[in-house]
Amino acid sequence: MWKQPSRRVAVGLALLAFVSLAALAQETQWEERMNAGRTALEERRYEEAEKQFKAALEEAEGFGPRDPRLITSLETLAELYQRQGKTAPQEPIKKRILELREGELGST
Repeated sequence: MWKQPSRRVAVGLALLAFVSLAALAQETQWEERMNAGRTALEERRYEEAEKQFKAALEEAEGFGPRDPRLITSLETLAELYQRQGKTAPQEPIKKRILELREGELGST
């Protein structure tokens, strides 16, 4: 016969569901920002693209340094600056990408 779950188990499951929903919402928001940025980039609306890519980068920072969305966000922002011929803002981004990739290689 099935036993009723304890209060701790029920609270734990509820917390797990809440955290999962929050993570899914954050991922969806990152994707929406990246898509909006890419659309703006294709339409040469560079100011809007930069705004969206920076917002996506902010979201990606919350996923952790090993999450591939962080490097994707940084690379896309660097590409935006490259298309505009802006070399100065690219340098710290490329340096950070290199540091993240070196960290990946060091952890294998």
